Amino acid sequence: MEKSKNLELQQQGQKPSVIGEFSVAINAAKISQEGDIRLVETLKIIMLKLGIREANLPTNSEKIVLIDHIRKNYSAHTLQELKLAFDLAIAGKLECEVDHYENFSCLYFSKIMTAYRSWSGRVYKELPQEKPKELPASNETVTDEDWIEIARGTWEKTKNPMLLPPKLYRILNLNPTEEQKSSVRRRATLMVAKLIQDDPKFFKDDADAGVFQNRLLRQLCVADYFEGKI
Repeated sequence: MEKSKNLELQQQGQKPSVIGEFSVAINAAKISQEGDIRLVETLKIIMLKLGIREANLPTNSEKIVLIDHIRKNYSAHTLQELKLAFDLAIAGKLECEVDHYENFSCLYFSKIMTAYRSWSGRVYKELPQEKPKELPASNETVTDEDWIEIARGTWEKTKNPMLLPPKLYRILNLNPTEEQKSSVRRRATLMVAKLIQDDPKFFKDDADAGVFQNRLLRQLCVADYFEGKI
């Protein structure tokens, strides 16, 4: 009993450290603002921690492809976040396969970052929340531009579509193609299924799940807009 209590206290003592590190990481300069030299240096540190042997490090051509992949898909993150993501993966704190089999590919990188985004979306809610901007007084009108600015900041920090206001679908006057709609529907269906798998009582009934999924469809479209996909 005493051992269990001590373990609980240790875990509680470690939690603020991880949250603090995450808070610092997300507020650093974005990858989009960093040069390739700093990005390559960060990747080298990560590969050393992973234990990738020198003979299996990416070639110059592979580095170019990897850097392009990171800039296209993860430029809103920071270099500190990349380090944190792989540190968490190595420590077994992310829901992903960390074994690289001596192949640090774009696919491997994305698997780690996908798990990190899922983790960060949950941890972000535990951070002391600061208002991204001073909202208008109750007798003033909140403009569409206000909603867009606030939502964009939320998306860049969390990458969690469920935190985005669905009303932005209308405000942004989004008009996705049939192919884009199909992609959004597939992702929404998978996300709802995952929520039910994790907690069978997450929804009261099928109608409740349907309402949630319709809302999620709009949120995913807004997220795709911020990512330049719509």
